[in-house]
Amino acid sequence: MKTSRSFALQLLIYGLLASALFGFLRLQQSIAYWQRLAQLDAWQAIYRAVSGAVCAALSLSAALSLWRGLVWSVPLTRWGVLGLFAWYWLERLLLWRSEVSQVNQPFCAALSVICLLYTLSVLGIKDARLHFSDRGANHERTGN
Repeated sequence: MKTSRSFALQLLIYGLLASALFGFLRLQQSIAYWQRLAQLDAWQAIYRAVSGAVCAALSLSAALSLWRGLVWSVPLTRWGVLGLFAWYWLERLLLWRSEVSQVNQPFCAALSVICLLYTLSVLGIKDARLHFSDRGANHERTGN
């Protein structure tokens, strides 16, 4: 029995694809402005490129595995999103702290909590769990 993706799951997948796009853009901009970033601080250029690549790879792999309905995509997405949010807040509070960045901190905190709760709740919805269990059982039966 093949179940379709719920609207909530599709929205989560599109959000992960947007996160992957932002990661790729961060990597691309780090490469495009490498000379300027390296003049300011050499580790900044490397850090921004690596963090963009990690964000893009993690978000894209979670989105594609959710789309395919792979059984291991739920823990990957759950831990990946938790890791990305922890990384974002550590980076924001420890590395790039300035007066300007603190202006919208309450909004960013609220948005982070909403996105995190949405992700965790979507992965726990019965329709989503059926989508993954049916796909996993189908993969085991067919050997794919």
